[in-house]
Amino acid sequence: MEASRDGKPLSAEIKQAELKAPKVLDRDLGDGIAYIRIRDFVSQDTDKAVEQALRRNKGAKAFVLDLRNNPGGRVVDSLNIASMLVEEGKLAVAEERLPSSLSSPRFATWRFSVNKDTQIIEGEAKEVSPRKFPYLLNGRPLVVLVNGHSASASELLTGALMSRPNILIAGEKTYGKGVGQIISEKMPGGNGVNVTNIKFFAPNGLNAGDGHNKRSGFSADIPLPKRMPTPNEPDSQINDAKDMLKGLMKVSGIAGS
Repeated sequence: MEASRDGKPLSAEIKQAELKAPKVLDRDLGDGIAYIRIRDFVSQDTDKAVEQALRRNKGAKAFVLDLRNNPGGRVVDSLNIASMLVEEGKLAVAEERLPSSLSSPRFATWRFSVNKDTQIIEGEAKEVSPRKFPYLLNGRPLVVLVNGHSASASELLTGALMSRPNILIAGEKTYGKGVGQIISEKMPGGNGVNVTNIKFFAPNGLNAGDGHNKRSGFSADIPLPKRMPTPNEPDSQINDAKDMLKGLMKVSGIAGS
């Protein structure tokens, strides 16, 4: 690469390489509160990375889960993460378009839920299997941060966590993409096609939208407009989430540290 600085030519060699940034970040916020950020659900084993983050912070009294700017990815990872944060109950409902004509479309409905020891998928048949991941939140308060760039699988996770005891959704309305796609690579010339064939619903029956013209998104329980960053407050929403958790901890009789 060649460039010019102050009228003098500069040259540098740049090697192409894959940027490998961690998809899950965690840190201690103090006062017994741990922070976990999920960048996206694109990579396999994002669920395992979240499990490791929860276990690393097993001594935390409360958590901030940051899904801001998370564009989504693998649905299965999103549901697995939900199962670590929900002890029992419905996680999501999926409506899948089956191969059929436009005049007589056919659909299949799938319900995903967990209880103490098992995970359950109900459709035409009922499939019950041992939980792949244990319940790790253990009743501790959780604030989930979302914004207008939280989409798809991150909205699926947000929907699964709405209206749960000790869990608050905070931030801004999510993007509005409650649909999923199937990718077919069996096209001439090695091409592929991406077809939207599934719609997801939160346990309360809400759908985030189609990602295009009908984007309702999910509204936060506590709206948090983001303030301009300052040296003392680089991310106001994290600080606000921490303050909310302190209140939840006080109500729950949990002492910070």
